[in-house]
Order: sequence, then structure tokens, then C-alpha cells
Amino acid sequence: MAIEQANASATIHAFVKISHAPNWLNGEADMGELVNLKRFRKRAEKEESAKQADANRKRFGRTKSERVLEERRTKRANDLLDQHQIDGEDAS
Repeated sequence: MAIEQANASATIHAFVKISHAPNWLNGEADMGELVNLKRFRKRAEKEESAKQADANRKRFGRTKSERVLEERRTKRANDLLDQHQIDGEDAS
């Protein structure tokens, strides 16, 4: 019975929407408003990390799959070139 009530309570809370964000999210805190500083710091660090990651993506540019694809193409081209060698010398 207690588990069913807990599940029902969790379900009800999952559908409740907050109509607006608290002012402290925008950097504006009223006098009576409680702010969890640990959560605020974590959010700020996460945003800074996301900005740094975006800058790194722009700076270095290629995804892992693009690098792997380029590596495979280069290996394939080298293998085809090596097939044209005769006894370690160039065939042409």
C-alpha cells in the first residue's frame, strides 16, 4: 500500500509544471528567496564546461568518426599503393 502511494505521488509530481523559473536562475535573488549555493555553483561550472567544449569543437573541428574514416581511407590508399610494388621496388 505504501509503495503504491509513493508511486502515485511520484507520478503526480512528474506531471506538475513550474510556470516560471525562479529569479535566482537569472542572477536576480530577492531577499526572502532561498538559494542552494552548491546547486548554483554546479550549474555555473556545467555552463562554463559546455562553453569550453563548444570552443574546443570549433577549434579542433573533427569528430571521432570523421578521424576514423580518414584513417581508414588513408590505410586503404596505402595498401593499394603497396600492391603495385614488385619485390620492394616501385613498379613504374
